Formats: sequence, C-alpha cells, structure tokens
Amino acid sequence: MRYSAKQYATALFEAILEDPGKEDEVISSFASLLINHNARSLVPSISRQIKSLERSRSDKHTAVITTAKKASSELITEIKKRIKGSVEITEVVDKGVLGGFKLVIDDEYVVDGTFSNRINRLFRN
Repeated sequence: MRYSAKQYATALFEAILEDPGKEDEVISSFASLLINHNARSLVPSISRQIKSLERSRSDKHTAVITTAKKASSELITEIKKRIKGSVEITEVVDKGVLGGFKLVIDDEYVVDGTFSNRINRLFRN
C-alpha cells in the first residue's frame, strides 16, 4: 500500500509531538521507513505538509502579496483581518502585474486578482 505525503507527514508530526526530546531518533527511524517504502521522492512534499501542520497548530501564517505598486495599508489591514491567527505579510512589487494583486497564503492558497491573470482568462475562454 502506498501512503500519501500527507499521511507520512501526519505520522511524523504526531510521533515527534508524542515523544519530545527524541526528535533525532524519530526522524532517523522515519528516514529508514521512507527508504524501505521507496518513498524518498516524497520528502519535499512531506516537508511542505509538516510546515502546514505546524502552522495549523500554532495559528501562525505567512502571506506574500504581489502588486504593481506598494500595497495600500487598507488592503494589508483587510488581509490581516481575514486570515485567522497571526500573519506575517511580505510585499512584492512587480510591474508585470499591471494592476490588482496576487496573494499566496502559507505557500498553498492563492488568490490571483491581477489584471494580467484576468486578461489571460479572457483569452482562454
């Protein structure tokens, strides 16, 4: 039976929480398990899943907002209000955006309200 990256990550995360102070042993055993299951290629996905589990547990989030010019304080405030828990926002200015914004939360959830994305959707449809 093949396990998903999420299943491996959940098992590792719970094992580490269950046995504090023995993280090195748990990780070493986990690495052996991945080798035995021929699942080494899942390591990057497992790592992302563990980060996601930790964020969910701690209620700390990261967000990257990309705009054509510096984002307004009102937009930043609105984003902070809508994300549950604490959030660290990184702003990126990219002239290629043309207008609107792109928001990536915790490297997973993407809101793409850029003009360039809207134009591309029009051409695809």
